[in-house]
Amino acid sequence: LIEKERERSSLTRKIFIFQSMKATTLILILTISFASLACCRESAGVLHKSGHRQPTVESHETTVEKPKSDPILLQDDTTTTRKSYGDYLADSFYAAIVGFFLICGSCACIWFNERRAVDQAKVILGAKKRATTQEVDKIDTEKEGELVHIVAEVHNENELVDEEFGIKVTDGAKIIRTVEYYQTIEHQERRERRDQIGGGGTVETTYRYTQEWSSTIHNSSTYHEHRHRNDNDKVKNIASSHTTMAPVLKFGNERELATSQISQLNRSSEVIMNNVSIDQFSSHMQKEINGLGSMNLDTERNIIYIKHDKSHTSIGDVRVTFRYVPCVETTICAQQQKNTFVAYPIEEKMSDERTCFDGCSSGIDSCCMNVCGCCGCCKLVGEVMKADSTVNWVYEENLTFNGLFDRKVSENETTTKLIRWGSILAMGVGIYCLFGPLIQLMSIIQVIGSIVSVLAFIVSVILALLIGWTLILLAWIAHRPILAILMIAVTVGVVCIFTFAGGEEKAPAFL
Repeated sequence: LIEKERERSSLTRKIFIFQSMKATTLILILTISFASLACCRESAGVLHKSGHRQPTVESHETTVEKPKSDPILLQDDTTTTRKSYGDYLADSFYAAIVGFFLICGSCACIWFNERRAVDQAKVILGAKKRATTQEVDKIDTEKEGELVHIVAEVHNENELVDEEFGIKVTDGAKIIRTVEYYQTIEHQERRERRDQIGGGGTVETTYRYTQEWSSTIHNSSTYHEHRHRNDNDKVKNIASSHTTMAPVLKFGNERELATSQISQLNRSSEVIMNNVSIDQFSSHMQKEINGLGSMNLDTERNIIYIKHDKSHTSIGDVRVTFRYVPCVETTICAQQQKNTFVAYPIEEKMSDERTCFDGCSSGIDSCCMNVCGCCGCCKLVGEVMKADSTVNWVYEENLTFNGLFDRKVSENETTTKLIRWGSILAMGVGIYCLFGPLIQLMSIIQVIGSIVSVLAFIVSVILALLIGWTLILLAWIAHRPILAILMIAVTVGVVCIFTFAGGEEKAPAFL
C-alpha cells in the first residue's frame, strides 16, 4: 500500500508539472506575439517618418472650416515635447504609490461590500416582516408609528412656479431649470510615442477649441492658445440651474408626502412653454438681462434663448430649458405618522434580533479597521458602505407588497455584483501600477519593455482575481458563516469522493 501511494504521488506531481509546462508555454507564445506586433507597428511608424527627429518643442495650427452643426470647431493647436527616460521612471514611481492605495481601497471595498450586502438583505427581510399594506384613504390609528405599504395617486393642488422665469406647471412635483451659456471651450488630448532604444519618448498634446453650450462657465484666461483667452469675457452668470420642489403633495385624498419622499420623485418630462415674455420674469432677472445690453427673447423648441443678436448665436448668449416631474401613481413604504410618513428606524427595531454571529462579524470588522486604519482607506470605506438604517422607500409606479420587496432584493444583488467586479478591476489596475517601475526599467529597449508590460498585465489580472475572490470567500466566512461553512463542507466532500472513488490515472506517454 505504501508503494502504491508513492507511485500515485509521483504520478500526480508529473501530471502537475506537465500541465504547468503547457500553460507556461502558451503564455510565452502569446506574450511574444503581442510584443512582436507592437514592435512592428512602432517600426512602421518610424520608417514612415523617414528618420526625421522631432525638435524639443514644436507647435502648429490647423484651421478648420466651421460646420453648421453645434458645437462649432474652431481650430486645433498641437504641441510636441520630449520626455526623458528619467521622467517616465519618476512617473512610474508616483503611479506605484497610487496603485498601493488603490489596492488598499479595493480590498476594503470587497470586504465591506459583503457586509453591506448581508446587512441590507437583513433590513429588507426585517422590513417585510413588519410592514403591512394599508388603504390610502383610510388612516388606521392602530398603525401609528408602524411600517406601512401604500399605493396611491400623487397630486399637487397648487401651481408650481419657477420664481426667476415665471414658468408654471400644474400637478407637478418638481420644476428643474437648466441654464447654459454659449462659450469657447478647450479640450485636451495627449498621445505618447516611445523611442525604440533609450527609454525616452515624445508627448503630443492637442488643444481643440469649440464653441458650444455648457452649464459650467469656463475660465478662458487659462487657455493654452492666447487668441482664445478673452473669448468668454462676455459670459455673465445671470442665473444658475435650480430645482423647485413642491413643499407638500397630496397622496390620495387624506394623506400627504413629506419632503424626504418628494425628493425621491425623479421621472421628468419636458415643459411645454407658450407665449413666454420677459414681463413674467422676476424683477431681479429683468435687471440682470437689461444689464447685458440689447437682448432679444426667443422661444424655440421649448427653449428660452437670451441673445445679443436674434439672427445668430454668439459668445455670451444664454439658453434655459425646463423639465418637470409629473404627479403619477406612486408606491411608498415608510412609517405612518398621522396623515403623512417619516423614515422607519429599522436598524433600531432590529437591534434585539442580533445573534452571536453578528457580534463576531462586528468584532472582525473592528479588528480589520484597526489593522488597516493606518492609511484611512479601510475606515473610510467601512463608514461609507453601510446598509440602510431606515426604511423610506418611494417608487413612481404601482408595486404590490411582494413586488416592492422583490425589487429591493434585486437592487441589492445588482449593487453587490457591480461593487465586486469594480473593486476587482481597481485592484488589477493597482497591481499593474506596482509593476510600473519594473516596466520602465526594462523599457530602455522598447521590445523588452513591451514583453514585460504584457507579462505584468497577465499577472495583474490573475492576482486580482485570486486575491479578490479569496477576500470574498473570507468575507463570506465572516459575515455569512453558516452558508460559507456549508459550501466548504460540500466542496470538501465532493473532492474526497472524486479522490477516493477515482481509478488510477495514467501519466502522458513521454513521462
